[in-house]
Amino acid sequence: MRFILTSRPRDPLLQEFSTIAPYYIENTSQENLTDIWQYVEKRLKQPHFQNIFTVSVQGAPITSGILSSQIANWAKGNFLYAKLLINNIVAKQSLDNLEASPKNIDGIYHSFLNNINADERQHYQHILSILVVAKQPLTQEHLKNFTSIDNISHYLEELHEFLYVYNGTYSIFHQSLRDYFLDKKRSGEFSCDASLYHNLLIDYYQQNTTWEEVEFKKFDKYGLLYLVRHLDAARRIEEVYTLLTSSSKWMEAKYNAFSSNAPYIDDLELAINKFPKLLQPDQLRMLMKRYVALRNIQAGTEKKRETQVGGERCMFFIEEEAPKL
Repeated sequence: MRFILTSRPRDPLLQEFSTIAPYYIENTSQENLTDIWQYVEKRLKQPHFQNIFTVSVQGAPITSGILSSQIANWAKGNFLYAKLLINNIVAKQSLDNLEASPKNIDGIYHSFLNNINADERQHYQHILSILVVAKQPLTQEHLKNFTSIDNISHYLEELHEFLYVYNGTYSIFHQSLRDYFLDKKRSGEFSCDASLYHNLLIDYYQQNTTWEEVEFKKFDKYGLLYLVRHLDAARRIEEVYTLLTSSSKWMEAKYNAFSSNAPYIDDLELAINKFPKLLQPDQLRMLMKRYVALRNIQAGTEKKRETQVGGERCMFFIEEEAPKL
């Protein structure tokens, strides 16, 4: 069995494979350019393009060969651009004003958003922005809850070209779209204020109350898994500490949902690794105590026993008594 993994050249994930010599795929290599031309040529030979080719520009008929070369030239080695531009031509069923077509991937994204009815554009931006900051694919129910948009299925259908849909969940179809929204210089008026949408997700779960009063047992699994991540992204560090240490309710809710301490340990690791300079010494000690205790507990799974974690009594499956901290 052979695994083929692809990544951007600057992805931090590559550090995990430092002992393996990567094969670099250059987007401007002749092989890649030829692949794109062949891809475009094959798509343009499909039956539904025959009527489109009856259109003439400045009196000269457009052939599949001419158009293939033009699109391949504009693509500059970007397969995704070629695919989306062809999809756009199919949707319009016309080659009118071909020279005015977007010449890069950002242009395609901008053109799509700019052509949306102004009265509805905000709904599309809300949905896409939520998906941009989301930590995993979301269901329609999630998107409806987070955006308060009732007819969510209509907007998702219109956005289908830019979404990856799998098993009833939705996510941004390509990292380039996420990069576009998060870079205001590229997306301008359509940019996503990531902090705003992280806070929107947090507020949905907090429900205008304090973390000490929130009923975590009513959270769905997305909230239990990723609330701390969203608090981190929104730089609400003190609330991360409050959530992890003020009571055992957050820890217990996660354990009950996942039958494991691993998700809570992930939260502790994030706080310990990212916030050591921003926490008071006693706060950091408390997080470390819980981390060490839960790691010891996680190592044993033979029998159920009650133990102490950070001064609180909890039920876990352990092999040996954990240290009382």
